[in-house]
Amino acid sequence: AHFSPKHYLNFSKKELLSIDRDKIEKYDHYGISKEPEFNALNFYNFGEVAASEDDKYFAINLYLKNEENDSYFINVFNDSLELEYAKTIDSLENEETGEINKNPLLIHQSIKIDGNGNAYVLAKHFLNGKTDQKRKGLPNYTYELFKISKNSVDKISLKMRDLFVHRLDLAITSNKLFCVGYYSERIGGIGGYFNPPRLEGIARFNIDLTDFSIESEGFSPFPNQFKIDKYGKDVDKGVLRIRTRNIIVSKNEELVVLGEDCFISYREGMPVALNYKDIYVFKMDEFGKLFFAKCIKKDQFENIKKRIEHCSFSSIYAKDKLHIFLNAEKEIKVKKDGREI
Repeated sequence: AHFSPKHYLNFSKKELLSIDRDKIEKYDHYGISKEPEFNALNFYNFGEVAASEDDKYFAINLYLKNEENDSYFINVFNDSLELEYAKTIDSLENEETGEINKNPLLIHQSIKIDGNGNAYVLAKHFLNGKTDQKRKGLPNYTYELFKISKNSVDKISLKMRDLFVHRLDLAITSNKLFCVGYYSERIGGIGGYFNPPRLEGIARFNIDLTDFSIESEGFSPFPNQFKIDKYGKDVDKGVLRIRTRNIIVSKNEELVVLGEDCFISYREGMPVALNYKDIYVFKMDEFGKLFFAKCIKKDQFENIKKRIEHCSFSSIYAKDKLHIFLNAEKEIKVKKDGREI
């Protein structure tokens, strides 16, 4: 880590941790990056850094793979860059049978850390050792939420009501944790990146951090007006891709969720372009009911060979108002149905 006082720039360097090469031998590439283009837009993070809201603690979470098993390696540091604790998650206990799975297939989703230094890690757990999204008509996965502290590791499972919730992201306050994602009622084949399902609604789980329990959950379909914004007419189909960019928690625990349609274009099996298209804005009440959904039409792409860093859009939430800033041409195009792009 390179660190410096805020009031003047005088950087020093300190090694925080190191990883043996044999623990990452399955990787084609390895590193910590949240930008989706560095994760093939598959959203599989090899590592992630999260800080508490007061900046007193930060966590480095690494997703390790070797010939024996996959595991999480979580390191929590204080603001003096001193290691508070390190934990490894490499097995799962079945809540119903008590059996221990010593080689669970876990796909990292998100990590948050609270003001007491507790880390919360969300993983997608595939049930039969394969990343098939569906098995016998039902989801082939559950979501496991871990609470990790210096002296313990606790876990709760999030139930999906037989819906296909393809990804969940986390937001945190002083006493609540929120898990937000998008669901489909059905998918074709076994799913996967090249066969994405139509997303039909948004899901939310409220977690009470005082006793680490599920306080409430909600599943809301996208309204008709949202589909009209997206397609120009009310159609009986969902949205192909939504990547959550930000989750904002208001004072009364309403959630403002910003998403984007982003993907990689391929030609003859090789990636050729990064695509950043429509922006989505959702608002959910404190009980998880969706009461606002808006699609902002946008079309932006970048040649993948250029590797030019750019910002698709950014947002600010202030005084109960959301402000979105995005790249645009001087002249806004208007489609035949009146929608701007």
